[in-house]
Amino acid sequence: MERSPSDGLHPSPGRGADARDGEDRLRSLCANVPVGLLLADAAGAATLINERFSAIFGAPAAELLGQGWIGRVHPEDREVIDRAWALLVREGRERASELRVVHHGGTAVWCRWHAAPLPSASGPADGFVMLLEDVTASRSQREDLEASEERFRSIFENFPVGIAVATEEGRILRANPTLARMVGYAEDELVGRSFLEITHPDDLRESTRLREECAAGRRTLFNVEKRYLRKDGAAIWVHVTAALQRSSRGALEYVSLIQDIDARKKAEESVRQLSGRLLQLQDEERRRLARSLHETASQTVTLLGLNLQRLAKEPSKQAALLADSSSLIDQLSREIRTVSHLLHPPLLDEVGLAPALRWYADAFAQRSGLAVGLEIDDVGRFGQETETSLFRVVQECLANAHRHSRAKTVGIRLHRTNGKILLTVKDDGAGMPRQVLDRLRAPDASLVGVGLAGMQERIKQLGGRLEIASGGWGTAIRAALPVA
Repeated sequence: MERSPSDGLHPSPGRGADARDGEDRLRSLCANVPVGLLLADAAGAATLINERFSAIFGAPAAELLGQGWIGRVHPEDREVIDRAWALLVREGRERASELRVVHHGGTAVWCRWHAAPLPSASGPADGFVMLLEDVTASRSQREDLEASEERFRSIFENFPVGIAVATEEGRILRANPTLARMVGYAEDELVGRSFLEITHPDDLRESTRLREECAAGRRTLFNVEKRYLRKDGAAIWVHVTAALQRSSRGALEYVSLIQDIDARKKAEESVRQLSGRLLQLQDEERRRLARSLHETASQTVTLLGLNLQRLAKEPSKQAALLADSSSLIDQLSREIRTVSHLLHPPLLDEVGLAPALRWYADAFAQRSGLAVGLEIDDVGRFGQETETSLFRVVQECLANAHRHSRAKTVGIRLHRTNGKILLTVKDDGAGMPRQVLDRLRAPDASLVGVGLAGMQERIKQLGGRLEIASGGWGTAIRAALPVA
């Protein structure tokens, strides 16, 4: 420890041994305290500085005595310490704060200081004492902690997945905005609620079982797909990942990540329904083909079999039976060809959509008695899927007009414009029932059936659109598909 000749601790003339002993004890105490120490006179000028104080400033004690130490305070903090020190000297009240001192090497050192007056028997303070502690390391740790907490807060508030902190019993302590929006509550409305309160009744049993296993120590983490109930009562599917861990206070808490999977679950359900419907329609199509073959080809084959039996029994009628059998074979060939063409007309692959539509419309008019008008431009060739989809639309429209609408005439218009192929099929029948039309216009129309709803889905997958209009005047179907 260094001191000045005017440090105020030299014994005065005439002072005895007791005074010198007291001074020595004071010097020993100052030298051994683990913090920086400064003693000042009644005017506030430093008269004694210990080695720790000098080390914090990185300067010899002689440069810090008097008001020298204030000159070493960081410029941004100097005005504050000047004012605080002046108030201490003038009013004699304790002061404490944090400041930066500029070390001899230019490094800023954060310090916590605490200054108080030294009592005097005569009344006013004899001087002042300051304790100075280097808190750079602890302040850095505190700043790191604050930065970490700020990062966590930012992630918590802005994360696109719901986050919640809950007690071991499942009561929500904190919820982020994403979770609040997901379930339709304000954040403060969720705090204090139990997760069981917003869990769908059908999922309560599984949720309770998982939490009981955590409470019994058999697991600390679980994943589950479940339904929450929104504030408006609607159910929403979520995927929950919850971990049980100890907080900084030592309490067990759940930290949960909640992902909205409602759209995915609804899509999965739609696929399941569609798969079931497709299997059902496949069976219906097989029955229809079986019925068609039974009503036509099967009966013709039966007649051929009878003719062969008669040939064996009535040789005299051989010529007539052979002629009849030949006619039956021609009829069977036509029937099989008709069924084959209905499934997939060869003309569609060989010469394209326009000729295939002309052939099909003419054949359908002959079989049904409907008057079918055609207005088909020379539209050229398109991709196989495009041509097949438009052909199926015409098939379905003609079949509906004949079976359900009691139409007398049907008009088919096919043309190409502005990079699109446009198909319009219009009949003069009774129109569609309102409930059927509503189902076809519903978002899940693809589940209605394989007819026009199936065509809607097929056209949509190709980037096009199928519109349906119907009323007492009849029904109009308009399909538009992009083409290169």
